[in-house]
Amino acid sequence: MRKNPFEDEQRQRCDRSYAEVQKLLEVLNRYKATELAPGIVVERVECHDDEAAKRAGREIHEFYGKFFTPEEQTDSMAYEIGIKYGLTDNYAARNAEGKLITLLQTASIEIPGGEPGTSEIALVVWYVATDPEYKGQSLMPDLIEMALRGSLEKAKTGGKEMGSFIGEAEPEVEKLFNRFGLKRFYYEKSDGALQEVPYEFPPEDDSEVGAPAHLMMRFFDGTEKLPLDRLGGMVDALHAEYTHSQYFTPDYLKFVQEWYNQRVAPDEQDHTVINKLTAGLYHRQYNKIVENMRKLFNDRMRGVREVFSLSGQERSTLLKQGKTILDWGNVMNPKRREEAEGTNE
Repeated sequence: MRKNPFEDEQRQRCDRSYAEVQKLLEVLNRYKATELAPGIVVERVECHDDEAAKRAGREIHEFYGKFFTPEEQTDSMAYEIGIKYGLTDNYAARNAEGKLITLLQTASIEIPGGEPGTSEIALVVWYVATDPEYKGQSLMPDLIEMALRGSLEKAKTGGKEMGSFIGEAEPEVEKLFNRFGLKRFYYEKSDGALQEVPYEFPPEDDSEVGAPAHLMMRFFDGTEKLPLDRLGGMVDALHAEYTHSQYFTPDYLKFVQEWYNQRVAPDEQDHTVINKLTAGLYHRQYNKIVENMRKLFNDRMRGVREVFSLSGQERSTLLKQGKTILDWGNVMNPKRREEAEGTNE
């Protein structure tokens, strides 16, 4: 039987991507602690029944409460649903008492590939946090290694390339991500200034307002420049992770409503009747919010043909050379956001 050249080429791309992941795993080993402190264990959060998922969701919610305000915090049932339905993968470090001290929340998702009509697997980091008491103990590399191995196994099982490592990042974790090859992405404006890609992740409510973040990526085929259409496809894939139907069931929406009403004044409480019909309506409304975010992203990127990656060190070098660099992820104020956007044409 004659061999299919396309299949051969695809297999070769897959093998090359798997080899690059192995190289990153070797880099991770250099940053891992020589020996974990007594009693500390690292593990994937496994839940084999509904009650275990519920307990894990509550534990994760309590842990993240150290780092987020009540307004920023995701409710515990969202974490529970992510674990129960395999929408997220969670990796944890615990101390001798079994207490959570470091947590990494990820997902292995399918995104558009570098070749037309292809797709590949990306490891996406949603949240990363370490208890301040345990800072400096090099626990995170162990968890990232576990997450990478999980994504790599998914790619191999599906015969897909291991395409990229992505993070929706806060400024505080950029140095950590740079170590592992993840960088922010920028484009050059008409005045020569470099503007960071204006990425926002969807709201976790019906506010219709996205939250700015640094979109940091590493491509295992060495890609440093992306055409706009491929970037747009990746943004679509990331946003789709917020729209899973499991997050829009009547039971979940009732939980969220109760959770919200416990935190606001009586005259601000929401008493909308929630049933299968209204839950479906809310899901459609939320999909519309995400769709409008994509349109806004397209508007902001109008006139841009490609984007390119820069690490913190590379930006520092350019700044010393007199280059103007406009960051995006920490532009929270609408007026400052408008100033950062300016015009691309």
